[in-house]
Amino acid sequence: MMSSYKTILLLLYTFFILNETVGQGFDISVNAVYGTYQMKSMSNFQKELYMDAISSLDVPFKITDDFPGYIGYELTTKIPQANYSYGVNFAFRSTGGRISYSDYSGKYTIDNKVRAYECMGSIGTNLYKIKKISFDLSGYLGIAYTDYQLSSAFQINDLESEFSSISFSSL
Repeated sequence: MMSSYKTILLLLYTFFILNETVGQGFDISVNAVYGTYQMKSMSNFQKELYMDAISSLDVPFKITDDFPGYIGYELTTKIPQANYSYGVNFAFRSTGGRISYSDYSGKYTIDNKVRAYECMGSIGTNLYKIKKISFDLSGYLGIAYTDYQLSSAFQINDLESEFSSISFSSL
């Protein structure tokens, strides 16, 4: 997991340095985006896992992450024409949930990680342009690959940890 300081530096670097590189007839941009997610069914599933964990083990678990917003990344390429443009966009987004407990004797975590990889084609038209500012209307059509991983890790002191994981994906 990246520290908050490194995440902020990466975000600033991406925004100020790489935000918009323009070639002759070819635009490319790299953007960091902050996404929030309405993951009600995943949150409910995590609450079920939590109830199962506290009822079967005498451990005071806590839900420490419940699918919060997180930084994602987008790479956009665009070829502008006289009154329209077309291009390809790639994106990565993620969020997750965690149930955990730790103390002096060890730790136990149950993680729910969700990642999405997107590839989209775009086509748009220029509605209005004033000097270097333009207003465009664009449409996107694409595909997303989503990966879900449910894992648990159990470690007592410095002993080797027990780890189990199951993954699902969709296209």
